[in-house]
Amino acid sequence: MNSSSSDSSERTRPSVIDGVDASPVVQIMAWLCLVLSVLSVAAQFATKQLLARKLKSADWVLLGALILSVGQIAAILSPGGQGIGLSSDRQDDSAVDIALQVFYSSELLNIFALVATKAALLFALLAITPDTRHRVVIFATGAITLLWGISNLFAIAFQCPEPARWNVMRHGAQCVDLHAVRAFSAITNLLLDVILIVIPSIIIIPVQMTWDKRIKILGGFWCRVVPVCASIVQIILLYRSPTVFSLPTTTTEQGPDFLYELYKPTTTTLLVQTTGLMATTVPFLKPFLMSLESGFLRADDEARRQESTFGASSKGTASGGSNNNNNKKGSNKMWSASKYIEIRRQRAWAVEEVELGEPTTTGKTGFLGGGVPAVASVRVGNA
Repeated sequence: MNSSSSDSSERTRPSVIDGVDASPVVQIMAWLCLVLSVLSVAAQFATKQLLARKLKSADWVLLGALILSVGQIAAILSPGGQGIGLSSDRQDDSAVDIALQVFYSSELLNIFALVATKAALLFALLAITPDTRHRVVIFATGAITLLWGISNLFAIAFQCPEPARWNVMRHGAQCVDLHAVRAFSAITNLLLDVILIVIPSIIIIPVQMTWDKRIKILGGFWCRVVPVCASIVQIILLYRSPTVFSLPTTTTEQGPDFLYELYKPTTTTLLVQTTGLMATTVPFLKPFLMSLESGFLRADDEARRQESTFGASSKGTASGGSNNNNNKKGSNKMWSASKYIEIRRQRAWAVEEVELGEPTTTGKTGFLGGGVPAVASVRVGNA
């Protein structure tokens, strides 16, 4: 009798990663990603508060991305989501249907979250660079990201015919090639992340600053290599498990194992989304943000010194006046475009402090007390 009860307990004891139940892995990964996502975004907002920075468009878009990401994770952590990773032969039909609905909704929320995360970084980059070519590339990347999100959204939202578009296990359902849809989404997401590494590089490298400062600033943006690696893992697992999204042709061909196999795409999707969100916040944490501000402020100083020298040498001639005005317009463009890191406010403060010393002749360079160089042609306050 004891032997039979022992055998019965062995049969009912849940197992993990044994081809039957991998739901604990999904739940643990979901909780871990939830904590990391909230902490990373909270750290960026705390940095802005600590440095007395105003919240910009990029910050609000990032907050929206966090809300969408939390919604995705909350769906997986819900009671219905606990069926993801558990073989369907251990669940009744209603539980299987609910688990498929949760997976369906989490996939849709994941697309919204990925698009919002990339948009947050693009908004921040737009606020940094005044260069027209850079801004064209950023707008083009944003358009591609939007088109990618819309195409994926429609492909997943209408993956199966009505009335149950989420039920890919329904016998006889004529669904789209789910494996091809996921592969396209993962590969395109990887390429977009690579572009988001290249764009900050072509913005920062030409700026006149020391290479140590360049590397420190770029290190924050190059953290996006982590979600790129996560996407590579996602693609590898997708191609090593080509039957995960293969639809059953009979009621017994794949149905019992389909929900169990979903733990692989679910965990990798969570990993890609969370690392992408964290990589977006890293460049604007305090160490990187201070380096970014000081680097661009120094570059702004160099540009204004060149403007002042050129304006002084060409003053009194029509062509010189015209060139000086053009240079001022270019400098003003740099100020207004650098609003995310608030160079404008810092420059106004710096100019006011310089002009507290002895006045110098307008249009010439001079020295204040202590041998500090002063540029008299720099305008005070808002340029």
